[in-house]
Parts: sequence; structure tokens; C-alpha cells
Amino acid sequence: MDWRTNPREIQYRISENSELETASLQTVQEFHVGNSKFVRHEANVDFSSNKINDLSKIRAPEFRKEKHFFRVLVEGEANLYSLKSRGDEKFFYSTDGGDIEQLIYKKYNEGDGKIKYNTGYQQQLWNNLQCSEISLPQINNTEYTLKHLEKLFIDYNECKNADYFIYNEKSNPGRFKIGIKGGVNFTNFHLYQDGYYVKPDLYTVVYHKGSTILKDSEFEPQIRLGLELEYILPFNHGKWAIFLVPTYIPYKTEKEVFLPGGRGIDPNPVRTGTIADFVTFKYSAIELPVGVRYYLFLKNNVSIFFNGGAGYNFHLNSSTIEDFGEGRTRERPDFEVATGKSLSLLFGLGYTHNSGFSIEARFYPLKEVTDAGTFRLNHNNSFSLIAGYKFL
Repeated sequence: MDWRTNPREIQYRISENSELETASLQTVQEFHVGNSKFVRHEANVDFSSNKINDLSKIRAPEFRKEKHFFRVLVEGEANLYSLKSRGDEKFFYSTDGGDIEQLIYKKYNEGDGKIKYNTGYQQQLWNNLQCSEISLPQINNTEYTLKHLEKLFIDYNECKNADYFIYNEKSNPGRFKIGIKGGVNFTNFHLYQDGYYVKPDLYTVVYHKGSTILKDSEFEPQIRLGLELEYILPFNHGKWAIFLVPTYIPYKTEKEVFLPGGRGIDPNPVRTGTIADFVTFKYSAIELPVGVRYYLFLKNNVSIFFNGGAGYNFHLNSSTIEDFGEGRTRERPDFEVATGKSLSLLFGLGYTHNSGFSIEARFYPLKEVTDAGTFRLNHNNSFSLIAGYKFL
């Protein structure tokens, strides 16, 4: 399972075709998975929390006798272990085959609002790792972290000329992947405007917010091209990843819309007082989505993945040009779709092969193009078909 916390039981098969069996703390003394080793011990475990909102009011550790599978980090004349449970990572040690004991490190608050620290582990290390090459300043500079404690136990075993083994090397370290993504967006068109209009009686002025000028349900194809940066998280056998995909998207379409004229826009819509025109809309944007991806591994080097994320769309330029026919065009400053940035959500389902190739269907429930200006444009419920290749 590539656990983030120490397991309470394991599932295994004797052979590939045998039945799945379960072994627990009551039946297993130790087990190895890849370069990881777990051993069963019963030890005093400080159950007080190091979380700021749950700090104990006393300095002394609050021990409870517990049985766990402890992860072995360094094994030799002096052994280092870790236990991740209840949101904290605690370290333990044993020497010369003796009992396992917790290295004491505890945050506490006596009620005066000040956070204090019990760093008893440094005295424990000084008492139990005496060697000519281990100095008191080195002990005092050893922090309560895997990196610092692991180095100290390695130094001690080397000082004692003892055989030792390091088990903490990750079987699945986090890693980056880079690839290209290209495809087609299928977008619809929703143009709306805030403003005022005069009712046909010529006496009543009405303010309307987000009045729809044109909502087209037809999905038009637009190209997209991007670069994908993916980080595979170092747990759960690489099933989880975080991705960032900067993507360039050009957009162009021609629509018949009813533009302001005479007495203004009637949001009912009543076409009296409006002018119908063919208008060409153009913009280009950089889409910058960030999200989480989950891989479901199948056989034959194939996997299915699920995406979810959000991101900003940065609009590089934007214009609308009114077409009067016969090749004559002119820009309408009063009908310009504003540039800027906007937010979009995305959900995707895809297929990938270990060779690096992938395909994906991605859905955008709402994709704002502009959120300011005289006129505003959205693509609602749009979707994309995307192909990709990871070359690193």
C-alpha cells in the first residue's frame, strides 16, 4: 500500500494466483516490502500531540503502552525507528539488542500562551551513543528530524565499526515529468452586458445586470497547445500527482448579434431599438490550470487517470470587429471585450500508456473569458479533447 502512516495489518499472497490473506500485529513479528522493513514492538508511546491547538499543559511525556509495526530506518549496533500515527512522526531507538524507547521531543503550553519544548532526546542520545567521534556539540545540533537523526545513527555505527543497513531509501521517490499537450476545445458562446435601457414608453429607465445578448448552444472547435509539468507524489505507489499545464489558446468566431442602437438594448429581448450585425470576435489567452490527478493502474502498462483542478486564464489580447459586408470592416471601441484574467474549473478523465502517450477528455463547467468591460463573454459547459506525450 506504500503507507504514509505505520500499518496495523498487511495483505499478501503466497503466490500470484493464491488467495489474498491478512496478517496483523498479533500474527507477524516483522515484514519487508522492497527496501522497507517493519518490526513489531510494544513500547511506551507519548500520546500527547505536537499540534499547536492541541498542546499538553505538562512538560513530561504522557506515555501509553502500545504495540505497533515500527518502521526501521537504520539497523546496526544502534537502531533508529519511526512511528507515524495521529498526525505526528515520532522516533524511537534501541542499542545492543535492548528494548525500544521513544526519543522524547514534546511541545507544551503551561497555560501562559507560550510554546515550550521538551528536548529530552538530546540527553538520551548523549547517554546512549557515546563514541570518540560523537561530540556534545554534534548532539546539541541534532534536530528532531529524519535527516539529522539518521546521520547521527550512521555516524555512531561507523564509529563503532559495526555493520549497519539503511532502510529509509524511498522505493517510490517523488519525481517530475514533463510533456506536451495538444488538442481541440469545443466552446459555446455566451455574450452579456450590464447597463441601462429605455422601455418602449420612453419614460422608464431600467438597469439590468448580466443581460444576455446572445447565447449559442453550438460548440465550435478551437485549437490548444501546451506544456505539462507533473509531480508524482512519493507515496501510494505513485498513484497521486499534481499538475500544471500552461496552454496557449487562440479563439475566433463570427456571430450575428443585436448591438446597441436607438433606445438601447432590450433584455427581454425585444428587438425594437436594436441593430443586427455580424461581428467577428477574436482573442488569445494563456490557460494556467493547477490540479490533482489520480492514476488507476491496469495491466499491460496502461492506466486510467482522473483530473480535478482550477486555474486562471490570462487574456493576451482581445478585439471585436463589426463586418459591414463587401470586405469593409471597422473596429468598434464601444463593443470591445475587455482583456484581463478570469477563473475556470476543470474535470477530466484520461488514458495513458507507460510509453508516455495519453489522451484525455476534459470538461469545464464554467469558463469566463472576461469579467469586466462593456461586454462580457463566457464559455459555459465547454469541453476539450487532448492528446499528450511525456518525454521526460
